[in-house]
Formats: sequence, structure tokens, C-alpha cells
Amino acid sequence: MLPDDFIRDRSVFVTGLSECDCVHIQYEPSFFLQGRCDFYPGLCKRIRVKKIVTLHEIYRKIPGIFPRENIRGTWPGRAIKEVLWDRRHPHWAAFERHRRGLFFADALVVHSQFQKDILTEKGFDKEKITVIPLPIKPRTKIKPPVDDPEKGIVLGATGFINPMYDYDLLFNVLGRLSGMWRFFWVGGLRRSDDEDLLRRLEHEIDNRGWKQRFTITGWVPDEDRDRLLDEMNIFLRVFQGAEFIREPCRRHCRGKADHRDVHSLTMEMASYGPLVLLAPDGPEKTAETISALVSDRGRLRSMEQAAAAYGRKYSYEECGRKTIHLYERVIAE
Repeated sequence: MLPDDFIRDRSVFVTGLSECDCVHIQYEPSFFLQGRCDFYPGLCKRIRVKKIVTLHEIYRKIPGIFPRENIRGTWPGRAIKEVLWDRRHPHWAAFERHRRGLFFADALVVHSQFQKDILTEKGFDKEKITVIPLPIKPRTKIKPPVDDPEKGIVLGATGFINPMYDYDLLFNVLGRLSGMWRFFWVGGLRRSDDEDLLRRLEHEIDNRGWKQRFTITGWVPDEDRDRLLDEMNIFLRVFQGAEFIREPCRRHCRGKADHRDVHSLTMEMASYGPLVLLAPDGPEKTAETISALVSDRGRLRSMEQAAAAYGRKYSYEECGRKTIHLYERVIAE
């Protein structure tokens, strides 16, 4: 069932859910917003059975936005500033409201220990938080190393247009690569807050003359996404500070050059095995790391084997088993 169903006909929606033993919500604030109306609290209050909520984005501080809790002043000035903040950032204002209500959940699901640690720091009961790593599919085919310099390398990333992704670094890295390359951003906009960012990216691509080399696909069906991922030689994660996981970043990847501060999430990913390659700081060193990786058949083979082992450990079947076990536990409580 979709949030739009609740917005259109609440009685039918809630009647259907009342027949369940528990309800599992895939949380995304924008799903429950319509203009200035926030339907999430009302939906949760009308669901009379146990609720499990999966959180896909967790932040210590919201990226690129002045923290609401840092607003200072006396009444009524401070109250006016808070109202203006809420109107400028409706997505994050809703997120903060829901967080203060503990997401109205009997149990929470996150995708990494790092995310669980953040929630625990914010006062959530760690016993109510379950870590279920994102599942991945096996590759449908193995992308061979680049043997033909004329064809070049295929790089890419997946997910929504995201202000946490370091696009400036990405453009500077691509501009330093020698030889031919193509880059695919498999995904598009999720919320109106990021429309300006998308326009800036399109403007930068045009200014650099990369329209035939740099593609932002927008939303694509799963089979097209998988096909594009299979074509990639290198999957790039160049976040300014990743405190979340969007798409399963290890899925189908030949290898990844990962540039970010070394922190808990990075170390957690690296602990899975040699499927992540950490690049030194800066665009020049990152570009050199990519070029060296493409020509290192032994390293590529090792990363491919590590990715396959990860896929066996965190399959969709395993994710399903853990999720069913969580359902049974929550229902029994």
C-alpha cells in the first residue's frame, strides 16, 4: 500500500491495515507530505497494530542546512525564525517532528551499525533498533577489464540527486582522467528541495562539453538500472560525509574508488573485505587511483571475489529471513 492511498481514502486504507498483525513502513518524509500537510503522525496513530519503521537516511546533522536547534534569540523573534526554517525546509522539518515522536514505531530497522549508533546517541532505545544490511543481487555478467583505450572506462553512481554527494570533486576527478570515459548517474530527483542542485549539475555538464559523456538517467526500471550497473568498470562514492546508505552501493560493482573522511561507516564497509578501495584526498590522487585500478587485473579480480562473497552473505533471501524473524519477535512482544 502507498501513502497516496491513505491521503485519498483514509478509512479504506486504515481498514486494510487493521487486519494485519504488524505494519512495516518504509520511511521517507516526502511520501507523507502534501503541501504543508504532514500525514505521517495521523497515519501512525490510526494504525492500531505494531509498527516497524525502516529508516534509510540517518544524519547527525542535516547536510548543507543550518541546524534548527542552533536558532537563537528571544520570543517572538526565535519563534518566527523557527517557522521560517520549517517553511524553507519542509522535508527536514517533518523529519525532525517524526524523530521527536520516535517515528511512532514499536521497532526500527537501519542498514548499518553506524546508523544505529547515531540513533542511540539521539536517545533511541538500542534494543528496539535492528540492523539489516541492504541485500544485493549477483551480477548478471562480469565486466571485463578495459582493454581498448578507444572505448575507455565506464564509471557511475546510483541514487537520488543528493546534496551530500561531492559533485565538485566528481567533476574535477573526471576532468583529470586521461583517455576516454563515460559516467552514468542512475537516478534522479526525489524532492523539490534538490531542483536547484540538479539545474546546477546540468549547467556544469553543459559548460564542460560533457553531454555525450555524462548522463543523468532520471528514474529507470530495475532491469535498466541493473543493465547500467553491469556496464560499469568503477562505481564511485565521493560523499562529503556519508552518514547513510542509499542504493546498495556494492551491487554489481567491479570496483569502487571511495573518497571520504575515514570514519565509522567507512571502516564498517571496509571490514566486509577488499571490495572497497579508498582513494587519497583530492581530485588528482583520486583520478590516479582510478587509472591504477583499471589496469590492475589482480586487484580487480580480488575485489570481484570480495563482492561475490558479500552478495552470498547479504542476499535477498537472508534479508527476508531477518525481516520475518523481526516480525515474529515484534508481534510476540
